[in-house]
Amino acid sequence: MESGKLSANEVAELAFDAIREGRFYVITHPAIMASVQLRLDDIEQLHQPTDPMSLRRGTAKHD
Repeated sequence: MESGKLSANEVAELAFDAIREGRFYVITHPAIMASVQLRLDDIEQLHQPTDPMSLRRGTAKHD
């Protein structure tokens, strides 16, 4: 992986790993999980979606 970009072969390997392991989701960049958690929290609390880019700015808020 170079500068955060995955090659097609790397993505294919991750996809095949997921298939072998019976996983539905193929997470190509683990750092995205913070945004996934933010979205899940908003849904559970019936909030409007929080801008996931706010995580980068450090301004994400959960009321």
